Amino acid sequence: MSFQQLTLENRPVENKPFRYITLDEQVRFYEFIKKVGVFQDKHENIKMCASEFHTFECVNDPTHTKKVKYLNCGVRGICPRCSMSYARKRAEIMYQYIKQNLADNLDFDLKMNQIVLTLPKELHENLDKKTFAKMIKNFMNSFGIEAYGYVIQYRHSSDPLSSRFIHAHVLTLNIKEYDNKLIQSDYYFDLKKMRDTWKNTINEFTDLDLKDSDPVNIHNEYSSVKFDKKKNNSYFSVCLSLSYPGFI
Repeated sequence: MSFQQLTLENRPVENKPFRYITLDEQVRFYEFIKKVGVFQDKHENIKMCASEFHTFECVNDPTHTKKVKYLNCGVRGICPRCSMSYARKRAEIMYQYIKQNLADNLDFDLKMNQIVLTLPKELHENLDKKTFAKMIKNFMNSFGIEAYGYVIQYRHSSDPLSSRFIHAHVLTLNIKEYDNKLIQSDYYFDLKKMRDTWKNTINEFTDLDLKDSDPVNIHNEYSSVKFDKKKNNSYFSVCLSLSYPGFI
């Protein structure tokens, strides 16, 4: 959730917001971890994160917009604000690198896919990361996807306090190497075929024996690297979020 700070005139402060969640939500998160009894040495820092800020004025022209710098706690990986801030910053860096070094130099529209691979509930508690990684590689090879990266996550973003929910976010680019050059490859895939392939992969690497009628869930969407910056940054932010336990 984004939080827009307002001036006394009820106008937005002209700066990129750092908070991402409201003050009340930050306090409730602090109260939760305090009650659970974890991260005891970080409690007060997390409670106060981004509740105060410095303002800076241009020394050359006082009419220039004031700059606001939030005083963050820096507890990345625990504090939801610092985790999201880090994810957004790294997402922008990664997006700009891919755009400037690949998309702007290719003679076709470079697409990025986000594929989310989920598993039957029977596998959430016991499937090890190494086996899951092999399953992901096998799935990508089945569709001839060469340019991809993935992150394995263990929490559901819409219900971060629920039980273990292992799944993978995969980012792919529609490029492959041929004759020492980067050429265009497929970016659109039939979702039914993807589900069937993932089901066969699960059967191959685990003890499950899923039938044709057994459902498996896969999410797939793509966007242009050059022409849809917002969606690409969103893909990267999801993969880079380090907050506890899955705030995003």
